[in-house]
Amino acid sequence: MIKFQSIFPRINISKKTYFYLTVIACFFIAAIIVTGAAVRLTGSGLGCPTWPKCSSGSFTPTKAESSHSLIEFGNRLFTGAVSASVILAILGSLILKPFNKRLTWLSVGLVIGILIQIVLGGITVLVKLHPLAVGSHMLVSMAILSNAVILCYCAKSRVDLSLKNLFKPTFNLLLFIVTNLVVVAGIVVTAAGPHAGGQDTVRLDANIETVARIHSFFAWCFTILMLFLYFKFKNHSWQLKSLFLITLLQIAWGYSQYFNGIPAWMVIFHVFLAAMLYLFATLNWLNSTK
Repeated sequence: MIKFQSIFPRINISKKTYFYLTVIACFFIAAIIVTGAAVRLTGSGLGCPTWPKCSSGSFTPTKAESSHSLIEFGNRLFTGAVSASVILAILGSLILKPFNKRLTWLSVGLVIGILIQIVLGGITVLVKLHPLAVGSHMLVSMAILSNAVILCYCAKSRVDLSLKNLFKPTFNLLLFIVTNLVVVAGIVVTAAGPHAGGQDTVRLDANIETVARIHSFFAWCFTILMLFLYFKFKNHSWQLKSLFLITLLQIAWGYSQYFNGIPAWMVIFHVFLAAMLYLFATLNWLNSTK
């Protein structure tokens, strides 16, 4: 990897400044998960029926098009803000003093993730919001968020995480794995639920009550494992405490939206909490590798 300091020796940024750049990137990545959910839940998933153009004749919505087009196009523009923040993160890693190759590779991971998302976004539109495409879109978003959290963590503490430490068998790693199972099950519930993102969009051929129970089962396994870590292994870190509070709110909110007929506005907040849950689960996992 070429060090930009050797090319532009007077251009560099501090560790503190770079950490702020990574936080900005992490914020935008988490935010676009919520805005993407809002597009679907407002039925705007096909507001721009073509890709990369909004319509066959224009890259932007025309005056004659509906509010759904504006919502979908707005989310596409927000993707630009995410891309800009990721580009700043990778450029910042190249001019960081002292240079850290691990931070550069982690920021490259964000770029790769965004590129995959752009392609997946196009495929999702072309296949008319097929639930498998939409679900894949969400899974990649969570992976990018996890990458961004790891980048922030390493930029702040400058720890030299190794794969051996990251994947050392521990209950904290198990908690992170169960977090992923909860998220995947939640995506399946959404794919089988009423919010398709557009009219006449196919739904996943699965019983909503059955997949909701599976999702709930993984959520309770997650909660029990958290309690086990707190009381048995004395993990009293702020990361786990924050995760526990978010989980309690998420469980209460999840049951409320289910028994109220899964209204769209409640699902949007549920997705926000899911992103926060994933963020803090990643932080708890990283904190356990010290």
